[in-house]
Amino acid sequence: MNRALIRSVSVSLALLSPIPLAEANDLNLLGCWRSQNMDQYLSDEKIIHTNNDCVAEFSLREIRSECQNASGRVNILSTYEITAPGRYVATLSQGSAAAREPPQPRVFEYVVDGEWLTLTSFPQIRANAQSPAIDKFVGLAVRVNTPSGKDTCQPRGPSKIRVGGRAVDPFGPLANPHLEKAINFSFLIGQFVPAGSEKVSEEAVSMPGGRYVLVVEDYRVGSRPMRPADFRQYKASIKQDIGQDKVSCEDEKRLCFSTAHSEDRVSNQPSQVSGYMTTEFVNLKGRVAIIYGVATGGTPEDSKAARRSADIFAAQIVY
Repeated sequence: MNRALIRSVSVSLALLSPIPLAEANDLNLLGCWRSQNMDQYLSDEKIIHTNNDCVAEFSLREIRSECQNASGRVNILSTYEITAPGRYVATLSQGSAAAREPPQPRVFEYVVDGEWLTLTSFPQIRANAQSPAIDKFVGLAVRVNTPSGKDTCQPRGPSKIRVGGRAVDPFGPLANPHLEKAINFSFLIGQFVPAGSEKVSEEAVSMPGGRYVLVVEDYRVGSRPMRPADFRQYKASIKQDIGQDKVSCEDEKRLCFSTAHSEDRVSNQPSQVSGYMTTEFVNLKGRVAIIYGVATGGTPEDSKAARRSADIFAAQIVY
């Protein structure tokens, strides 16, 4: 079983949301759920933050899960049984595409909290498993409201900027040391430039021009929803780290900082501003997106361009 299929199966199984014993016929718990985040806790104490294009639609006894990855779509059929409050056992159906081996029951612990599901599983570690092994999965899914009679519980599918859990990245921000530092371990959503402003390097590689936007998801949030009260605490922590004097905008859904970058000059001479960056932290459906608006140049117009680019993206996805 290849790695992409294993990740799809893990996310899909984590989306197999249970129905509590006391509410076995609660129709509000039936329907479609979309994966938002998956944390893998390794035996060497590292945490891998992943995200995949997966949904799960379940009835009282069966669950249909579907994931989009680089090689196409994977459909997974499972049955489940609640064995205790906050715990259920899921088993891949014999006809499922993922059932390459005799299906083994898998135990999940769950918390249903409003529009979100937090699910935890502890996979069995095989004797010949490579180290470090995965000790625990913790996943987060959000409810998807689907119109009655319409088959809309599906992965988002490939787009111009994403395929499955990966960004379609024509400019290679991870190869840029400054952008790589900004991305860190966060989940890269994409890099965007104004149409027609791309440059071509000597190696015939397409490069962003003097202005662009980089969008990532903050990995530090983990598999938990970011509610308004949580976001207020999050903003307070960010302001303490970056500095209140650099705040350029703030409301209940976002926090902005504007900074200038300088080139190193000869000693005893002042540094010259080489570019501006506006960073906006945005609370988007319980997740935190970080929008970097970047403009090279040292003029006031360049500073406004960086802020304007970030504002446009924030307005499109939040308001």
